Amino acid sequence: MGLAIPIPKSLKPKLDGDDVSFSAAGGGFASLIFAVSDLAFSSKSVRQSFDTFEQALKKPLADEQTVSIVVKAGSVPTPVGKAVERVWQVDETPIRGRLLLVPICRGTGILVIGEGYGSDATRALLDQVVSGLSVLSSGSPICAELDP
Repeated sequence: MGLAIPIPKSLKPKLDGDDVSFSAAGGGFASLIFAVSDLAFSSKSVRQSFDTFEQALKKPLADEQTVSIVVKAGSVPTPVGKAVERVWQVDETPIRGRLLLVPICRGTGILVIGEGYGSDATRALLDQVVSGLSVLSSGSPICAELDP
C-alpha cells in the first residue's frame, strides 16, 4: 500500500527505517508517526496495539505521572478506511496521545497512526494531515507481502 501524506511546512519529517515520524517546527508539541503492522486486524491485535502505545506513552514520564484514557474506543473515518481510535491524556498536563488503527490489505495488516499533541491547534494540524491522506494507485508491495 502506497500513501501520499500531505505535510504542512510546520511539520518536520524524520525517517527511521520503515517508520516516518513528524514533529512541530516551533510552536506547540505535535508528533505524528505512521507505521505498518503485520498483525491481522482483530480485537486482540487492537487491544495489543493500544496497550503497546500506552506503555510507550508512559515510558518517558516520571514515576509519579499517570495517564488516563479519554476516548476508550472511537471510530474515525479516514481517506484510507475506517479507523478505531483511543486517546490518552497525561494527567495534569495538556499532553495527549492518540492511536488510530486502520485495517489494510483485506484485514491482514494494520496502518498505525500515532499522534502526540499539546493543544487543540496542534491536534487540528495532525487531523489535517490524516484527512489529506490518499492511497497511491500503483500496486501495493506491502499488501502482496501481507496478503499473498
